Amino acid sequence: MGLIIEFTPGTVAAAAVVFPVLGILLVSLRIRTRIHRVKRLGIEDWLVIPAVLFATGMGLATLIGIAKKTVSYNTPAQKGAYQTYTQETVSEIFWFVEWMQPLALGCIKLSFIFFYRRIFNVGKHASSFNILSYAALGLMVVWMLGLFLAVVLICPGHPDAYWGPSAGRAEYCWTTTKFLYALSWSDVGTDLIIILMPIPPIMKLHVTPRKKFAFFAIFGLGALTVAASITRAVFYVRLLNAETTVLRTLDPNMLNTNGIYWMLIETGLALIAVNLPPLYGTVSREGIESAIRSVRSFASIGSQGSQSGKSKASSAIKTTGESLHSGTSIELVPRHLQNMSDSKATHTESLDNVDVEAGNINVTKSYTIQHP
Repeated sequence: MGLIIEFTPGTVAAAAVVFPVLGILLVSLRIRTRIHRVKRLGIEDWLVIPAVLFATGMGLATLIGIAKKTVSYNTPAQKGAYQTYTQETVSEIFWFVEWMQPLALGCIKLSFIFFYRRIFNVGKHASSFNILSYAALGLMVVWMLGLFLAVVLICPGHPDAYWGPSAGRAEYCWTTTKFLYALSWSDVGTDLIIILMPIPPIMKLHVTPRKKFAFFAIFGLGALTVAASITRAVFYVRLLNAETTVLRTLDPNMLNTNGIYWMLIETGLALIAVNLPPLYGTVSREGIESAIRSVRSFASIGSQGSQSGKSKASSAIKTTGESLHSGTSIELVPRHLQNMSDSKATHTESLDNVDVEAGNINVTKSYTIQHP
């Protein structure tokens, strides 16, 4: 396998169109589903909006390069103004895509962590998961802003030198070798953190192996992003370790096209991975919100130990979530009257509008016990 792949304009255009369009559809469906169910958006939902906007910007920049017959097109063999134009245009498109990707991926990684916190962050505020998630949030913010600023300021005061003549780039810009290493492998490392974070909380759940596997499947979709980031890291490593004589034989336009293509693939897969878990309810009978309540319920039981019969009954209702939306009657039998077959209190009312998202249910009603 060569150092670069000869991508066709159709292949690159497909990645530039399909992933942003799919991302817009998934984000729109996610927001619609969220508002329909709980009437509000969480932080993790807000974060995917700028992520899909940056991903769309990456796709649009790539399509502009394809329309100008530069991105995914070989460098003209004949030296002259047109050859210089194509090389500078591809480098400029690469720069725009390169600074938008850390912002898109950073928002996606933060959305993952806030989603985990909504599910697993139960119990004491000093819990290990709470501390770990805060540390991960800080790391992701530093990673996102650090890489963004590194790309934008790679040629301090002269950003156009990045895609201008090679002489200007050598004079005004920092060397990109160490930056590409840091970019690729830090991306892989942060992706692995996202993948591994939910494993300890899931392993502590008092559920069947089948349910644990289901939770792993839901939260393990980020493996798609890890695969793409590793592919890009390997591409850069092989490129940076290649001999100078080999590098001189590579087509400059196609070289930049390879970098653009793998950035589109990684960002697109990350958008899919971050939006599918909240949308699991669209293809499941119980839905992801029911699964979330189940996870929080079991995690809370594990952190608090044994509970009274009353607490267990409340947890059971929150776990299934079905009794709160059925609109059927609620029947209460007082503890001291459980042995009296004809003594009971009943109340019938639809509870379709009850919000159980945060696990807080406050219902105050008066009941009258009737004796025969």
